[in-house]
Amino acid sequence: LPNDNTNTLLLQVDMPAGTALAATDQVARAVGGGVVRFAGPVAGRGVVTIDHGGALLSSLTGLGRIDVAPGQVIGAGERVGLAAPGLHLGFRLGGRYVDPALFLEVAVHAVLVALPD
Repeated sequence: LPNDNTNTLLLQVDMPAGTALAATDQVARAVGGGVVRFAGPVAGRGVVTIDHGGALLSSLTGLGRIDVAPGQVIGAGERVGLAAPGLHLGFRLGGRYVDPALFLEVAVHAVLVALPD
């Protein structure tokens, strides 16, 4: 993502199963290219899951609006929807949740900050 103060992400990286996000412009973007495998509500929250290949999936949970559809090919940084409060990013590798910090350095240009508890 470009770091132009309109697409900056603030990431809380102390959650091993996922990362809470707050997008300053409220636009949620794909962390990498791939195919949208799921786009819809889960327990009242908007969810988009992208298959990046190599058994790697990323999911954005807590979208207020979803702008993609299952089967859609999407590029890194492309808009997937609008963030709602509590937007959450998770990664699965081989079906197991993994720490998002393992992928963020290479997946997106972001500002990492430690948020108070």
